Amino acid sequence: MDWFLPPSITQKMDVDTTCLFRNSTLLLCSNVEAERTTRDIVFELLLNVANRAALEGRSVSYFRPCELVCLSQFHVHGAPACDFNAWDSIRFFYPTEDSLVCFFSQIHLAKRLPDLIVIEQLDRIIGHHREDFLARLYALTCLFTDALEHIHQQRSSQNSGAGCRLLVSCFLPQTLWNGQSTIPRYLVPHGLHQACLFAKEDDESHFSLADFTGAFKFRLLLREREIFFTSFLYDTNLLTLVQRKNS
Repeated sequence: MDWFLPPSITQKMDVDTTCLFRNSTLLLCSNVEAERTTRDIVFELLLNVANRAALEGRSVSYFRPCELVCLSQFHVHGAPACDFNAWDSIRFFYPTEDSLVCFFSQIHLAKRLPDLIVIEQLDRIIGHHREDFLARLYALTCLFTDALEHIHQQRSSQNSGAGCRLLVSCFLPQTLWNGQSTIPRYLVPHGLHQACLFAKEDDESHFSLADFTGAFKFRLLLREREIFFTSFLYDTNLLTLVQRKNS
């Protein structure tokens, strides 16, 4: 997911950052009852991805449970500001679960295939209180993967370059981990190529973003409404990304 990390951060990293986030990534958040700050940070991370894709002239389909009436109060440090002149290439949808299924089931009929699909708060679209929540999560993510495969095949046959990227955020019911500090991988079956866990750490300003397999981990800091990627753990190597003054 080339658009996830700010350019100033990728320049400091001695790894191929395009390989960190796969073509389809499930961004899991550890508590469906999370406070507003956590939800706003996740929203800002997703919107940043969509904005950067739009700035490159890519077609974006953005799904969320309710209409976007205002932006978050935060900004990803080092990322381009939102440029609404470029947002003609972002199409927003506010689906029910049924209409989301319909979109992906009929994507082969679309006249223009998207370069990026973002689904924000899939838990609210599914309904996180339902008993079959995990079964629906698995079924939907498998459907998403099938749709992406169709897009890749279609573009390969037309020699039209890269396929489509997919980024999905989903807050999970707390009953899934019953007080454990992390969510065991086996508890969240899904059909995407990758899952990452976004979680609040010791206080209200420190967060982490980690691949479920343990391949990498970012630490983030919220300070004065700026979201900083502060460190990167990869293959047992810790890289400090931002030098912070003691407050």
